[in-house]
Amino acid sequence: MKTVTAVAATVALFAAPTFASPSLKFVAANDKVETQVCMTAAQQGIQAADAIAKANGMNKYQTRSLICNGRPITAFSRKYQQKADTAKAES
Repeated sequence: MKTVTAVAATVALFAAPTFASPSLKFVAANDKVETQVCMTAAQQGIQAADAIAKANGMNKYQTRSLICNGRPITAFSRKYQQKADTAKAES
């Protein structure tokens, strides 16, 4: 039982800085328009991503059918917008 408690305490100790970090950093893998749209969706929301895509010649259907890190762009944006909102509320 002491071993389990020690392991749990160690994991909690090392995981705490990860969970407590309020800032997220996004790094683009390349310079493609699709990548920039995904980055914008995560950082600023889906409406901003629509504007970036439109400025680069994409229509709304093309934008909304993008897959960002294996997720549809709307779900991807929603996930990171919620995390950003939570981080702002905590600080």
